[in-house]
Amino acid sequence: MKKSNDINKLNTNLEHFELQLKPKVREQQKGKIISAIKKRKPTKKKNKLKISLVVSILLLIITSPLYSSTAAKFVEKIIPININNDKQSRIDINIIKLIKQSGYDFESVNISPNPFTLGIVLTPSEINLEEKKEVLLPKIHEFLEKEHIDDYKINISEKKTMKEKNISIKNKSTTVKPTQNIQWPKIVSHIYIALGGKKTYQIKSISYSKEENAVLIKIYTKLGNNKDSLIKVNNMEKALKEYFSKESTKKMMKSSNYKLRIYSDEKDILKEIKG
Repeated sequence: MKKSNDINKLNTNLEHFELQLKPKVREQQKGKIISAIKKRKPTKKKNKLKISLVVSILLLIITSPLYSSTAAKFVEKIIPININNDKQSRIDINIIKLIKQSGYDFESVNISPNPFTLGIVLTPSEINLEEKKEVLLPKIHEFLEKEHIDDYKINISEKKTMKEKNISIKNKSTTVKPTQNIQWPKIVSHIYIALGGKKTYQIKSISYSKEENAVLIKIYTKLGNNKDSLIKVNNMEKALKEYFSKESTKKMMKSSNYKLRIYSDEKDILKEIKG
């Protein structure tokens, strides 16, 4: 019984000692911190300004409506658009290069809209079509990824062999009327290839028609009529204006004027550009 009382007294004394010690420890730690701060070199004004500027920018991004509503898609909206007349930048020509580099012959390579579809017809050979696909598809996927094309289909087939038939063809003289709009299909094609196949811009199709004083190009999209779409449409407008200001485009257009209309999924006009 006496032993038990002694143990209780010892525990009480230890607790009392611990309570007395804690404030002292706190004061010691506080003193160390103040001493360390005094020893530090004063921060230069430039560094303070830099830190303040970085904090301000971060706060601006975090609190802005664009960040709060579409933060996950921010990178998606700034996907570059490069509408080019250069043959070497054309998707079909680059796909043809990949096919030739892989050692295969082809019949045709074409691109069709809605959805963006790459159609490849290969020449039959001793190599099985499935083996050719295994070689070509990874290379094509890698190339399209570099071109920021992320919404597409690929159809690879072989030309069907046909039995020879004797066909008599009568010669007919055909008169081709010169037209000022002979280059417009190329222009429309360049625009579609630059915009199509990208989830960001959701292009359905592009068409053109001749009006009284200009050629009207209509760009149909799946975009909504909202702020999110406006950012994408403005990016498209910038790229289109740059394209039509190029000398190579002006040569194809000759002296024609043009109008561009970008439509929403509900066929509302999101933007009209005149040139």
